[in-house]
Amino acid sequence: MITPFPGNKGGFYAEYHKRHNHFICLYKNSARGFNDPTELWRHLGSAKHTESGKALKEWALEVFKDDEVVEEVARKDTSFASEALDETDPNHNTRTII
Repeated sequence: MITPFPGNKGGFYAEYHKRHNHFICLYKNSARGFNDPTELWRHLGSAKHTESGKALKEWALEVFKDDEVVEEVARKDTSFASEALDETDPNHNTRTII
């Protein structure tokens, strides 16, 4: 999901990519990517003190805050066949007789 900055106009364009958790900014004929919302704001230089610069900072912090990273739960290493068996399975220790 891509969320564009509502104040995009003229030679400035910014958007947030939720899937990759980063910002893309096109400003002064160059494009840059940022992982931190404050770094995006600092990229504006002296324009960061304008009303639109302050609005960009508020928007970036709000969008970034809403997309907090959730820690993944560690999975059991099942690289060996003996570790892959689930011991709670009722058919865990059965053999086929032919």
